[in-house]
Amino acid sequence: MDKQLVVTSKPVTRVLRVSPAPLIASAAILLLLCALPLCQPYTYGQDVFAINGLYTALGSPGLPNWTTNGGDPCNEGWQGVACVASNITSIILSGANLGGQLGNTLENFTSLITLDLSNNNIAGTIPDGLPVTLQKFFSFS
Repeated sequence: MDKQLVVTSKPVTRVLRVSPAPLIASAAILLLLCALPLCQPYTYGQDVFAINGLYTALGSPGLPNWTTNGGDPCNEGWQGVACVASNITSIILSGANLGGQLGNTLENFTSLITLDLSNNNIAGTIPDGLPVTLQKFFSFS
């Protein structure tokens, strides 16, 4: 009698057990890394200080998104403010019905190229300390 060898195979299922602790820790680290840029303001701090001072000196007018303390002009779309990277490079508020004065923080802007406050009611004198980067300054008559 012929004997046949019959081989049957069953799939082998292996269950890998992974402790949830490393997965939770990895997820937490990933979330922190993703949120890190959101925690820090985008606009350079010295420019924020300067624009807050200008806003206060102008009498805190009703300009969209502007604030007297802090804020993020480059990321929050402050009216008339243009930025390159994290530096304020232009403030154009011509005919914005502004009053007050220019204040003494203009020299603190690090990259301001254009300042246009023409056709407003700003009083006082032009401060001695203007930003060294300023190329275009329009009168505030």
